[in-house]
Amino acid sequence: MHDLGVRRYDTQWHFRRKSERKTNSDYNFWVGMFAPAKTPSGTVNRLYRETIKALNLPDVREKLARLGAEPMDYNPEQFNAYLRAEIASNAALVKAAGIKAQ
Repeated sequence: MHDLGVRRYDTQWHFRRKSERKTNSDYNFWVGMFAPAKTPSGTVNRLYRETIKALNLPDVREKLARLGAEPMDYNPEQFNAYLRAEIASNAALVKAAGIKAQ
C-alpha cells in the first residue's frame, strides 16, 4: 500500500503531493508481506490470493481509504521487482548523500 504518491486523497489534507512540492523527490510509504526465503511458491501464491481477497472486501477498502491508503495489487513477482528497485533507489540515495554506516 502507498499513501504518498502523486494522487491526493481527501483524508490526506496534511500531505502535499509530489506535484505540489518544490523538491525533486518522490518516496512512497508502503507496507508489504514477507515470508521466509524457502517458502514454497504455492504457499506464497495462496497467501497473495487470500490477501487480495481480504483487501478487496468493501469494509476493508473503506477503512484503508479513511487512512489514505490504497492497495497495490502486485503479485509476488511484481512485488519482488518493486522491492529490488526500492533497495537500489535507496542505496543510490544513501551513496549520493554520503551517508556512512555506523
